Parts: sequence; C-alpha cells; structure tokens
Amino acid sequence: MAEKWVESYEDLKKFIANHPEIKIDTKDVLITQEIRAEFYRHFNAVRNTLIKEYFTMELDKACELGRAYADISKIVQQDMSLEAIDIGSSLNGLLIEPLESLMSAVYTPLFNLLRGRTNEKVFILEAQKAVKDFFQPIFCEGYKRW
Repeated sequence: MAEKWVESYEDLKKFIANHPEIKIDTKDVLITQEIRAEFYRHFNAVRNTLIKEYFTMELDKACELGRAYADISKIVQQDMSLEAIDIGSSLNGLLIEPLESLMSAVYTPLFNLLRGRTNEKVFILEAQKAVKDFFQPIFCEGYKRW
C-alpha cells in the first residue's frame, strides 16, 4: 500500500500537469492567481498527510500541550482580568493550530521536491530535519511557559 502523502503528492503533480500555466522548475515558481487557491489546496493536502503520517508524536505532543496551555491561560486571564496573553507567534501557532504550525515546517522541502531539487527519499529526510528543527525548541519553550 502506498504511503498516503505519496497519493496526495501524485494528486498535486496531476493538478500541475493539467494546468500548463503553472511553471515550477529549479529556478522559477509561477502560479497564476486564478488557480493559486486550488494549487495550495493540493499542496496543503500533501503537507497535511505527511505530518499525520510521519509526525504523529510531535502532533500529539503539541495538541496535548496546547490544551493544557489553553486551560491554564483561561484561568490566569480570568483571575488577573487580562484580555489576552501574548506568547509570540510561532509558539502561539503551535499551541493553537498545531497541525498547521507543523505543516509550515515542510513548506520549503515540498517546494524543493516539486522543483526537482530533491527526490522523494531526500524530501522525507529534509522534512524530518525541518520538523525536528522547528518543533523541539518551540515545544520546549511552550513547556517552560506552561
């Protein structure tokens, strides 16, 4: 059985092949405005399935920390009559939207794959490094602040 992210990637490649107005090569990326939203729907589907398939531990940890942080933040906000607690955009993203936050880490590796700069095997290695480099420091910071 094929990996789910590969199925999504094949769908993305078919979409690109069916839209000759899209130009993606080693030097250029051109996606016309008319089809940009649909392109990114396919592009994000690849990132979504990749995170869920390869990075469930990170996603689960981020979701758990996000729930715990939200619970304590709510109490602190009420007790101290605060409108909000500002913790920084990257950390806030991980705690509030963990899937989307982790997906952001594989944006560049996926474009490198589409551009032909890497192959699927190298893409997975790059994605693993990108998620690790993104997740570990932000998760540790979130845990400290919690």
